[in-house]
Amino acid sequence: MTSSPIREIPVLDLAAYRRGDAGSLEATAGRLREICETVGFLYIVNHGVPAALIEKWRCAITTRWTTWHRRCCRSMLARSTCRRATSRSVATRR
Repeated sequence: MTSSPIREIPVLDLAAYRRGDAGSLEATAGRLREICETVGFLYIVNHGVPAALIEKWRCAITTRWTTWHRRCCRSMLARSTCRRATSRSVATRR
């Protein structure tokens, strides 16, 4: 089985569901299932979450990830048995 490449990120629009349109729950759930089974990621629009809250969470997640990544890299380097030459180690050998 071959799959075609994804050309764009699918969008799930929650406007009809949030308005309470007839049949919108089933249609939205069906679209979500289709996207998850075929692509695995998506944009959700008209969800009602304020932009300021999204930005606040984006900043918090970015800060948390950056902190974790730095800590993880330092820890991995400290445990590494591979001692590559760095400008500091080369300078001390001379």
